[in-house]
Amino acid sequence: MPRIATAAPLAHITLRRYEKPFQMERQELVRKLCLSLGLLQPGDSRDIIVDIFSVLLDAKEPISVEEITTRITPPSQTRHRTIKHPQATQAPQ
Repeated sequence: MPRIATAAPLAHITLRRYEKPFQMERQELVRKLCLSLGLLQPGDSRDIIVDIFSVLLDAKEPISVEEITTRITPPSQTRHRTIKHPQATQAPQ
């Protein structure tokens, strides 16, 4: 028996209408670009994505992950942060 194709969507498209960006700050423009590319959802508080994308837009040539990190992270916060699992911090019994 031949297989019949179903009409199930593989993806969805969201259209957003924005005002023309005449008096908008650059960070807000990059945020709108990230929203339109699907990297962010409205109401997201993940500003790091906007910062990374802004650094990539400013770069004139390919840059490494380490350079992106140094351009985003202020020098006082360059220490590597680790998140410890609550069970890992308990003493064995």
